[in-house]
Amino acid sequence: MPNAQHGRRAFAPQPTGTPPMLPPQHSARNQMQNRGRKRRLADKVIPLQVRELVPESQAYMDLLAFEQKLDATVTRKKLDIQEALKRPIK
Repeated sequence: MPNAQHGRRAFAPQPTGTPPMLPPQHSARNQMQNRGRKRRLADKVIPLQVRELVPESQAYMDLLAFEQKLDATVTRKKLDIQEALKRPIK
């Protein structure tokens, strides 16, 4: 075995025309992480019936609105800094 001398294994060649397959668990793992990490605004909004019963829910809704404004500002500032440095976004 000439390949065994160099510490390499001999693999069977793949048929031409078929791209190498990626393991399916990699993309599924990323989707699960994103789903757990990021929730849509519609998932965070409290229903009107609950808002009427719980007076503190208005403060929560105000915080959600403030969070949206803050996220937009941070994103805009990041883009401004990246443009000033002439670097691509990661």
